[in-house]
Amino acid sequence: MSDPARVLFVCTANICRSAYAEVYARALIERGIEAGDFLSSLVERDTVEWAEVVLTATQSHRGFLIEEFPRAIGKVFTLGQFARRLDEVPEDATAGSLIAALGRRRRMARRGDDINDPFRRGDEAAAEAAQRLGSMVDLVLPRLARGRS
Repeated sequence: MSDPARVLFVCTANICRSAYAEVYARALIERGIEAGDFLSSLVERDTVEWAEVVLTATQSHRGFLIEEFPRAIGKVFTLGQFARRLDEVPEDATAGSLIAALGRRRRMARRGDDINDPFRRGDEAAAEAAQRLGSMVDLVLPRLARGRS
């Protein structure tokens, strides 16, 4: 089996939702990352090109990325949209064929797929965002770990 797909998580400022999703995902695949190892950074063309799939916190993030990087349209989804659509592709599909299939079958993201920004909204908002992110990453990550080919 080849390496897992390269995933980029994106949110506003990349300090809450995408940071949590990345740290959570890396912990699930036992990469030994600490939250302190995470650095927020601007989304740049090289990073988007590096990623095999880009998973955003909201449809507005998705729209921004598609506008900025139109060639990436087939690999940019909201995390919720990607998780919700997993059953459209056979369970045994590789990560590469999963991403390609969902990218060919473009669907609109739904507002219910969005993960609200918990920044400066207190512990309850942070816990809710973490729970939603965790449950979505739990669905998506095993499918993206199946290799690229």
